[in-house]
Amino acid sequence: MSNEPPTFSQLIENLEDQQDWAVQELVDRYGSHILRVVRRHLGQKLRIRFDSEDFLQAVWATLFVKPSAFAHIENEAQLKAFLTQIAFHKVIDERRANTQTQKRDLNREFSLNGMDSQAQQPRNADATPSQHLMADEELQKIQAELPQKLQWMIDCRLQGMTFHAIAEQGGVHERTVRRVFERVRRRIEET
Repeated sequence: MSNEPPTFSQLIENLEDQQDWAVQELVDRYGSHILRVVRRHLGQKLRIRFDSEDFLQAVWATLFVKPSAFAHIENEAQLKAFLTQIAFHKVIDERRANTQTQKRDLNREFSLNGMDSQAQQPRNADATPSQHLMADEELQKIQAELPQKLQWMIDCRLQGMTFHAIAEQGGVHERTVRRVFERVRRRIEET
């Protein structure tokens, strides 16, 4: 092979023949294009879980599983459009998988820095373990007397969810959630 870069048609022919140098040339020429597409469509929340390079590797893996995928490509514009489409669909598929299932839902995550001031306050450092245990038992007793929806709110709060997140998930106003917790707090103080 000469020092001049291969023409597009030479590159495609050698890709179909699974030539290693053609694969490397394709990665070198079009990798940055794929990364731009991925970064354009990758939301801030997905960036926390995934690196753009993960999607780049997934695009290449998809392409190189079936070398015949290049057979219908006639020019560089078609190749770029094809790579763009694959990259876009990879990002969209991950976005769906990470927002439409409760287990992996990115919208349920929150930053510890974003918690409200009450949630950031640690338990009383002077309290003994037995006092903590008594307080937990009292909370469980009060919680058992509450309706199911209110019990759910308390469970959410104990898991670290903000009032705003609980309100959104419960389909109520944030003030309603705050009032519920204020009543529970007063009731605990009375006992």
